[in-house]
Amino acid sequence: MENFQKAVNFDKKHVNSWNSMGLAFEAKGEYDNALKNLNKSIEIDPNFSIGWFNIGNVYKLKEEYDMAIENYTKATEGDPEFAKAWFFMGCAYFDKKDYNSAIQYIENAIKIDPNLGQDINPIIKNLKADLDKFKEILSLSFITR
Repeated sequence: MENFQKAVNFDKKHVNSWNSMGLAFEAKGEYDNALKNLNKSIEIDPNFSIGWFNIGNVYKLKEEYDMAIENYTKATEGDPEFAKAWFFMGCAYFDKKDYNSAIQYIENAIKIDPNLGQDINPIIKNLKADLDKFKEILSLSFITR
């Protein structure tokens, strides 16, 4: 942490130093300090997609999923090919129990980077099958009433 602080003191406009210091605070579970430093990185460079992504990750850890999604969206606006941002956005939607959106964003991430899908593709297929079964059950229950 001390080295990151030295780097920031040396060059207050060094985006990666602010970002790294934010990640160090995140790793320690100090989410408010993490956000403070990560936000500084995007104040310096609003197009710093990694900064937006990392802010999204902190909000996801805080279980503030709407804020996480907002920041992942900004990351993908700056870099539409940022597969991990699309993937984590899908995970945030999953945590919100918005499974259709989760599938959409995770599939988009896999289209961009097929390597992301190696372990997750079977999970998505099962999730889609479960959603289809659930929709079928719902439609049957309304018919029988």
